[in-house]
Amino acid sequence: MTMAGVPKIGPFKSHTMDYEDWFEKYPWVYAAELKALRYFMPERSGNFLEVGVGSGRFAKDLGINTGIDPCPEMLALARERGVRAVLGVAEFMPFVSGGFDLAAMITVLCFLNDPAAALTETGRILKRGGLLLLAFIDRHSPLGSLYRQHQADSLFYREARFYGVDEVAGLMAKAGFVGLHFISAIGRPLAEVDRDEPILSATGQGAFVVACGVKR
Repeated sequence: MTMAGVPKIGPFKSHTMDYEDWFEKYPWVYAAELKALRYFMPERSGNFLEVGVGSGRFAKDLGINTGIDPCPEMLALARERGVRAVLGVAEFMPFVSGGFDLAAMITVLCFLNDPAAALTETGRILKRGGLLLLAFIDRHSPLGSLYRQHQADSLFYREARFYGVDEVAGLMAKAGFVGLHFISAIGRPLAEVDRDEPILSATGQGAFVVACGVKR
């Protein structure tokens, strides 16, 4: 336990393989998420960090070398995928200031006890001019609305707090990130995504929104 409270890792700890099975069930959805994230990924490699790395699936496919997560079961899978996986929480990370060129937070914001503290901490560990890629489920999108309607029955999203684009923009700006840009993907129900999906604007069209900001 930290000052930020107990991390919401229960479902991920108890249902690790259910989490992994989701990616096998919806391969085109995952491909669309990767496509949206790669839109902002720099061409050059660097010292990259995924905050809330989970099983390391995104980190491996995006070329992110280091990850941090509070769930030991997930970290074990990340290590099997070759990610340097560190146990810890987003609000208090055991890394030196200014050590990373890029940090990614992928569908993590909704589970954080203190999003503002986590974003400030992420800014601390980034170099000046470093990038933050923050991916989230838009609460105002059709899928986001569906998730909220059935939240009480959801295995993983039961305790989540979903955000809209304006809220995320405010949190990022307050944490010192500038030059904010937003795109989105996945404008159809997940079961209907069976081919390559286009990049969409971030105005409620796509459920999976990626925000990019620069550390001031």
